[in-house]
Amino acid sequence: MICLSLLFHICDTNHRGQFETALRLLPFESQTRIISKKFSKDAQTALANQLLQRYICCCLTGKTIRDLQFTTNEYGKPRLVDSDVAFSMSNQRGYTSMVVSLIGIEVGVDLASTDDVNQFGDDDYIKHFRDIFHPKEFEYLESIKDERTRRDVFTHFWALKESYTKLLGVGLNGDLTSYWFSNVEPLYYTEQADENSEGLIIHSRIKWDNQISLRVFDNLEKTSIFSTMIDNQVVVSICQDAPTHDTSPLLIEVPLKTIMDFFQ
Repeated sequence: MICLSLLFHICDTNHRGQFETALRLLPFESQTRIISKKFSKDAQTALANQLLQRYICCCLTGKTIRDLQFTTNEYGKPRLVDSDVAFSMSNQRGYTSMVVSLIGIEVGVDLASTDDVNQFGDDDYIKHFRDIFHPKEFEYLESIKDERTRRDVFTHFWALKESYTKLLGVGLNGDLTSYWFSNVEPLYYTEQADENSEGLIIHSRIKWDNQISLRVFDNLEKTSIFSTMIDNQVVVSICQDAPTHDTSPLLIEVPLKTIMDFFQ
């Protein structure tokens, strides 16, 4: 059971002409939702999200973009109709990521940036988030004296918490204090050589942390958990509803041009 993570960088969509060309590749109702975004940056992110979602689902199912049908649960988590493909998506600082399970196992992914801590403006920012952490998690965060280390661990926790709620399909509507992660450490970005294959960039040498454990009401869960840094600021965490295994996710970067060429 391999968790396949596909990462798309939306650096190309800030050009208006290219944005409109890419937008026309989507169904009309999706175009309408995207152009209704108040800020152009939000529209670009929404476009990247929808393009990546449909590109990957077309590749995995052999269907055309018009034949894809999606449904959502009560909290808005999308699911591909009549398919064993399960997925989760996240956006952060110019990245859109999509983690995929090919055998219908529920998955969750979240991206979080270490820079987001700076917006809180004080060293006691973690106290504002006491209600989202299990007491053991909060105690651990308070015990970290080095501010940079605490910021990095806080960001890692944030990505883990959200990725698990996305696996459950409840988002932030769930009780975030009912479960807790242990063995959560700072992550470090290390540039690795990449491989190019048919328009895709495969980050096959990226290092994943798979030593994290999850407990729900103090019961150890059989959940696969992986985390890494995709640049110097952005953490990605993946949770999969399956026993822990040693096969790390495969991180694949999909350029916008590859998606546009595929659909045109």
